[in-house]
Amino acid sequence: MKTPDFKIKLNESNFIYSDLKTLHFVGGNSNYTDVQEQSANSKIKLDETIKRDKQKGRKKVVYFGDSVVTSPFKKGSNENHYNINVIIEHLISKAKNNYKSEQVNYQNINGIYLIDVTNLLIPCELEQGTPITTGKLYKELNSRILWNVAFGEIGDPTFNWIEFEGKPNVGERLKMHGLLKEQSLNNLRALAFIVENTNKKNILGFHRMNEDDNNLLEILYEICDFVNDEKNSKYYELKTQ
Repeated sequence: MKTPDFKIKLNESNFIYSDLKTLHFVGGNSNYTDVQEQSANSKIKLDETIKRDKQKGRKKVVYFGDSVVTSPFKKGSNENHYNINVIIEHLISKAKNNYKSEQVNYQNINGIYLIDVTNLLIPCELEQGTPITTGKLYKELNSRILWNVAFGEIGDPTFNWIEFEGKPNVGERLKMHGLLKEQSLNNLRALAFIVENTNKKNILGFHRMNEDDNNLLEILYEICDFVNDEKNSKYYELKTQ
């Protein structure tokens, strides 16, 4: 039997185990190459615009290049890449396939399934630990990815980000249960996601509201920057972050 990646302990008697899985883009290196190509093409177009304006004697202070959209957020030839349910379901599927109960719950001690999604460029804000928030620019409803990966249920509605005001943002309903709602994973008691941007890293944890393993909960809350449950009962703690 393989051993877990970590033993996390508060003291000699209070400890648990944790197993870490790192998730990547679908398509592997082809997606990273695509991001680089988008960035290069955007820079070329921007340089050409600046050069053309200078030749015409235009004095423009600010220039904007094309945005670089990263998979799985990239639209490409598939409209579904703008639907957040596709991203949520992809993460559920990948995390479920990588889950090893005997490593997370090593020696029959309830442990934490730790999932690193930094390579997927999931937004780093703590609000990813809540079911829904509003967009920063247009204030539309946005389904948050990680809470739904943990607690989404088949048939739940999703709400997409929008590029401009007036664009519909009601997405497709989920076709999969989240990890802590999935019956086949009922021995999974807690999970946490590692998210990161250029200068900050956060760990977001999740557990069922009726979880009664105090040792597990104490350690989960100790290592995470924000923890929530299926009832969103911890949302108020974001006000103090």
